[in-house]
Parts: sequence; structure tokens; C-alpha cells
Amino acid sequence: MKNVIITGAAQGIGYFLVKQLLTDKYNVTVLDLDGGNLGALSKEWPSLLTLVCDVRDSNRIKECVEESVLKFGSVDCAIHNACRCTFESMNNTDDATYRD
Repeated sequence: MKNVIITGAAQGIGYFLVKQLLTDKYNVTVLDLDGGNLGALSKEWPSLLTLVCDVRDSNRIKECVEESVLKFGSVDCAIHNACRCTFESMNNTDDATYRD
């Protein structure tokens, strides 16, 4: 069985990615800031590993990957779905915009 970590998956596109991956029998670890929505996901899919994580914190990401490996044995794929939307072009946006 394949093991996937996906960020930003408590709602929207990420939520539907999780749903499809679980339907396809993947082991899924979800990282998201929204603990409330993660709780709802856990109730809906008990096999899911949900972890509160701010993807701007590289140490927390490492901890979450380690937790996922402890539960599922490996990570075969990581999907970075967490994002901050902006209406500026990449040329007019600095890194600080995405860290805030």
C-alpha cells in the first residue's frame, strides 16, 4: 500500500484529494493548521492520520513526517497543497508574503 502526506487538506481541493486517495486504498497523513476540520476528517475516515502543522515551520514538518513513518512505515509521495492565495504576479511578490 502506498503512503501519502498531503498538506492543506482539511478543506477544498485538498479534502477531495484525501477522499480520492483513501477510496483508492492509500494510507494518508494530513497536515493542516485547522485542527477542527482535521477532527471532522478523522471521524469520517478513522484510518487517516491527521496532524496540526504550520507548513512554515520546518521543524514541525519534520516531526509530522516522522509520525507518519512511525504509523505507515514510509512516505511514498508528498503533496504540498497548502497555499496562500495572492492576486499579485510572482515577480511582484516576495517570500515574506507567503510566510505571513
